[in-house]
Amino acid sequence: MVDDQKRKKEVYLFTSEGIVNKSNVQSDLIHIITPNDLYRWVKAKMESENYLIPEGIVKWYKLIHSSE
Repeated sequence: MVDDQKRKKEVYLFTSEGIVNKSNVQSDLIHIITPNDLYRWVKAKMESENYLIPEGIVKWYKLIHSSE
């Protein structure tokens, strides 16, 4: 049996509008992801052609790059 009380859980915060107030983050297990962080991560995965990311994000990425 696994005791969930003893397992550390990481949390990732993201917002597409506004900002996450970093002064409210008081744990090393809470990570703030900016839109630029997300974009760079998706770009790296898409360029590797070996990715497993949600279809909605793939469509978003391809839409952004279809105008280039």
